[in-house]
Amino acid sequence: MAFPLRFIAVIAFVCFFPLLPGESAGASEVFRYAGATTLQQDFMRAASHRFATVHDVRFELEGGSSNAGIKALSTGAIDLAGSGRFLTAQEKRAGLVEHLIGWDPLVVVVHVTNPIENVSSEDLRRMILGTVINWNQIGGRDLPLLQVAAPQGSGVHEAVKQFLFSGQQISSRAIVSPVVADADKNVTLLPAGFTVTSMSMVDADRVKVIRVDGFSPYCQAVKTGEYPLIKPLLLVTRGKVKGALELFVNFAKSPEGQAIIAKQFVPLANI
Repeated sequence: MAFPLRFIAVIAFVCFFPLLPGESAGASEVFRYAGATTLQQDFMRAASHRFATVHDVRFELEGGSSNAGIKALSTGAIDLAGSGRFLTAQEKRAGLVEHLIGWDPLVVVVHVTNPIENVSSEDLRRMILGTVINWNQIGGRDLPLLQVAAPQGSGVHEAVKQFLFSGQQISSRAIVSPVVADADKNVTLLPAGFTVTSMSMVDADRVKVIRVDGFSPYCQAVKTGEYPLIKPLLLVTRGKVKGALELFVNFAKSPEGQAIIAKQFVPLANI
């Protein structure tokens, strides 16, 4: 039986173009993430890729800061935020929900030529406040002390403020790193400089991490509470999490997700 050419053309069109523009067949569910750069770089990339091998889900990832991510989530611009600080009471009342997935030790970074190997919590507070202005005040060389601070809105900035006593502020003389992940790189240019940053972000040459109260920022000291500088790692959602997003949050807390956390951070099981 011969078919009209017009009928054949219609069949060909349907075969090659089964969907009109804007339609999809079994397209991946897409979630948008923004917020803590630490989580974006050292967890979300690997975790979202691993998750996508099992679930038909795709994540669009952006960095920024904890505050920026939380703000974008509250306006509905994104689906999932990363945070290096706990939510405020006001943010919780607005319907945001935090999901703790690990811990991020903060470290004190100095230039590799600095002979200081350890600092007490009290001296570190004085350094951050700006009342210590020369390294010789804490047993170092006669050099003016230069602080490199994380930008406001970052989880690191908030964690450093929480390390200070209530109402105290980071010195106004501090040099502010425009990008939180570059604070250690700034110290490479400042032989008298120091910064407090995430352990996961230390990758510059010619810097070193010093002890605080005699303790290094590793799991055992964090677990016992002897190491004093630590901030939370949170995924934040709007309202009660459900569907594929709930599966992803559960994945982050699972042994597989926690193994990814353990590569750069301290997993939940270690606290």
